[in-house]
Amino acid sequence: MVDIKDYFEPIDHSVIDINKKKKLIALGKKLYLDKRLSVNDTISCNSCHLLDSFG
Repeated sequence: MVDIKDYFEPIDHSVIDINKKKKLIALGKKLYLDKRLSVNDTISCNSCHLLDSFG
């Protein structure tokens, strides 16, 4: 079985300043909820991966 830790590392928080981090989080949320990224503008990531049920 493959461990996810083999592919990803924790983000080094000392490298990202707090203002940049807040902007990146806001951008991620906007993209996650944006239906315009789908082929027919009707589905966002959140359509299947609901945040209220842990994605």
